[in-house]
Amino acid sequence: MTNRIRLLRESCDMKQIDLAKRLNVSQGTLSNWERGEYDIDNDNLIRIAELFNVSTDCVLGRDNAEIVPQKEKPADIGELDKNTQYLVNAYRELPEDDRQLLVAQAELLLKRRTQ
Repeated sequence: MTNRIRLLRESCDMKQIDLAKRLNVSQGTLSNWERGEYDIDNDNLIRIAELFNVSTDCVLGRDNAEIVPQKEKPADIGELDKNTQYLVNAYRELPEDDRQLLVAQAELLLKRRTQ
């Protein structure tokens, strides 16, 4: 995990202080996690995974998933309205095949609105 958090953060051109603020931890704490000085707690592990839309295994370095640079910084889910937050969280909990079904349904609804 030592460099995974740093790699995820840098994939979004995010500064350490900015991620620390999003997680409500000190920059020193984040730095310690990135250097492997301290183990990350479960709540922040999950928050980082959700923030960067990766699995906790990816954050921990337990899988070989390549960290793909993101084009923009991840949105803070707290800035979204309650219905949107619910949808985002529900989507994240679904297995991949159900996610694809949900996206297909959303595309159908959007297409119907433009007709």
